[in-house]
Amino acid sequence: MKKIIGVVCLLFVLLISTNQKIAASGNNLLDDFTLVSSETQYFEDGSYIIYETFEQMNDVVLLSTSYSKEGKRTVTKRGNDNNVLWTYTLTAEYWIEEGISVRCTKADYSTSINNSSWSFSDGSATYSGNTAYGKGKFTYKVLWLFPTQDVNIDIKLSCDSYGNLS
Repeated sequence: MKKIIGVVCLLFVLLISTNQKIAASGNNLLDDFTLVSSETQYFEDGSYIIYETFEQMNDVVLLSTSYSKEGKRTVTKRGNDNNVLWTYTLTAEYWIEEGISVRCTKADYSTSINNSSWSFSDGSATYSGNTAYGKGKFTYKVLWLFPTQDVNIDIKLSCDSYGNLS
């Protein structure tokens, strides 16, 4: 009987400590995300765009194969001086039943512009099945009046039933 009580107490302590870790991770920043993949596209003028995918686990329940996961895909334009000009971020949440099914439950986007010659328009974030989609358009204007360059954003972020983002 003492062994059973000891095991129950141990499981209770483990459950409490796990829940505290999960609650503490509720105030997460991008720094808490893990980089999954990165690709770079270079242009003749020396500027480049970096496509990065990040992931973060949420709502982990002991002894369960169902959990939620958050993913982010960022598109960052840097000038030939390596300064960030703008960033588009697609954020998606997924509910995963490991090895069985996955569905996207939420999608949103945000932008950050660090150079006033650039502007953003036509932004959207949608989801269907296991995939989130992000769209929009960044426009560069000479003297803030004359558009000379458009960069169309058309990205997706998918998750499989094992929690792998692509």
